[in-house]
Amino acid sequence: MTNEYLAAMRELWTSAAPSFAGKYTEFAGLHFEPKPLQKPHPPIWVGGHAGASLRRAAEIGAAWHAINRSAEELRAGSAELRQLCEARGRAVPPAVTLRNDVRVLRPGEPVPPPVHGGSALAGEPAALAERIGELAAAGVEHLVLEFLAPDGADFDEQMALFAERVRPRIG
Repeated sequence: MTNEYLAAMRELWTSAAPSFAGKYTEFAGLHFEPKPLQKPHPPIWVGGHAGASLRRAAEIGAAWHAINRSAEELRAGSAELRQLCEARGRAVPPAVTLRNDVRVLRPGEPVPPPVHGGSALAGEPAALAERIGELAAAGVEHLVLEFLAPDGADFDEQMALFAERVRPRIG
């Protein structure tokens, strides 16, 4: 279903007179504007970590956008992604990006459970910076952080702690 929807979106983005017929959607005789500025279409970041997402990323992705994965899981996924790209004749694999739940821990504070499965990126500032460095060494080119916070005040504090105590430690 996802592959079909992405094919339909590419048709809408690139065709002056878009038409599409698939198992889940079909359209014809419509006008779709505005077209994206990026040509031929916006970069597609393929989310997930299962085999289908890796195959999809190898086929059409500008990036493989994993969610809450460890450096080890990312290295394994990247290796599989390279093999899938080689099998498809794709010389340059997609970028590896990551979206991760994150929490700057205070001394003695436990690691909260991740909201989106996988593992939260959590630790006191030095340890958290080290883990982010491990992700970069595993090939992560772009990191999207979702701060784990029960309310707006804690969210603001988490962002400030990260900016002041973690970010300066990241190479």
